[in-house]
Amino acid sequence: MGIIKPLISDFLKKPRRRIYIFFLFWINLLGSIWGYWWYWGQLTTQPLAYWPLIPDSPKSTTLMAVAFFFIFLGREIKSLTFFAGAMSFKYGFWALGILVQNWLMAGKILPVEGMLFFSHLGMIIESLIYVKKLSVKKIFYYFAVGWLFFEDIADWGLGFHPYLFFNEQFWFGAGLAVSLSGIIAVYFKKLAHIN
Repeated sequence: MGIIKPLISDFLKKPRRRIYIFFLFWINLLGSIWGYWWYWGQLTTQPLAYWPLIPDSPKSTTLMAVAFFFIFLGREIKSLTFFAGAMSFKYGFWALGILVQNWLMAGKILPVEGMLFFSHLGMIIESLIYVKKLSVKKIFYYFAVGWLFFEDIADWGLGFHPYLFFNEQFWFGAGLAVSLSGIIAVYFKKLAHIN
């Protein structure tokens, strides 16, 4: 515990240090690969043109990995960091909600579900850290929020939503997704510096 507390403190003070960015780049990249594997069965049932709409969480972590790559190079693309952060927050939080509801309905927690819980919690934490006080132009803010609502339509109106543990989760999942888009529209406008 002696080294962990100072390390966390240093990370929170200087989250853009290259060592942290390097580590988070690889975490997000490897998590994305695993996530696409998780979605593989769903992807193969849809035409290739629809694939960008399906794997919400791995798409978010892929964008975070790309954002971290540019931060590592010293060329941060703030609009990309904001967009990736907004998506990671939404789909990280959405997955936590679906997992907890599943546990309440099923009455048990499988190890892979525990791993999913903590990895998606990490998505939320990193999004809050890297979006905070980020200077973003209004046009990119509106694009990010618009995209989140567009994905809600694609997921819950057109049927591209992730697999659910139970069919009974549909309305909870849809409501949670739309609510999170609304929360991000309000909260991330305050978290970041929109100009």
